[in-house]
Amino acid sequence: MKIVTAVYDQKSESYGRPIVENTVGAAVRAFEHEATQGDNALAKFPQDFSLWQIGTYDELKGEIKSLGTKVNLANAWEIKEANKDRTARV
Repeated sequence: MKIVTAVYDQKSESYGRPIVENTVGAAVRAFEHEATQGDNALAKFPQDFSLWQIGTYDELKGEIKSLGTKVNLANAWEIKEANKDRTARV
């Protein structure tokens, strides 16, 4: 069973395209990478973005199921702050 996530953008008041990952940890790691690397909106405006688990995907049955209640997995601004702290200590 895989997880289905989406990034919420507060400014556009919408979720981005669904993203399927093997685990919550893999989803958060990919989101952390986008929030701390590169020249993208997520890295430039971290206060606007958060990662949510919206469902599950059964790859054997080809079924996507909604969680009903979304689960907040990460907030980009918190990741940026934690990354600043780690960088300052190095």
